[in-house]
Amino acid sequence: MNAKTEQAHTPGVLELWTSNSFRRFGIRGGAPICEPITQRSDGHPDLYFRNGGPDGPDARRFLACWNACNGISTKALETPRGMAGAIEPVIAECHALRQQRDQLAQVLQRLKTAVHSYRASGKPNFIELMDADDDAIALLSSLNPEQKKGEAK
Repeated sequence: MNAKTEQAHTPGVLELWTSNSFRRFGIRGGAPICEPITQRSDGHPDLYFRNGGPDGPDARRFLACWNACNGISTKALETPRGMAGAIEPVIAECHALRQQRDQLAQVLQRLKTAVHSYRASGKPNFIELMDADDDAIALLSSLNPEQKKGEAK
């Protein structure tokens, strides 16, 4: 589905209700969006999503939100400051990964320059190649601390 034809999820604040011995998710002050049903074909319990069924926008949103919050405690999700605190380590990890990416790009550029220099002159600059190679091995080892220097694959 493209953005113009995609059906929107049901807007509003989600609540968990209990009525008639069944729990269901619904919009505060509105209709349920996910509720239990019994399948007519075999009598097994199932979930019914009013807005598009199991592949509709509400079911997809349930999964997307749940998966996006994987690893974040419920307490953090329930409190604004807790949520910010839960996100800070993720942001720090992204920053560290960007730094590693930039360092690897610099080492690769040095290796590329050394190879181009060799191709142009026909004479290898072994010191330049060894320095860049040592830096590459050190960087790769820092990404995989269990691997010892000299064992880079």
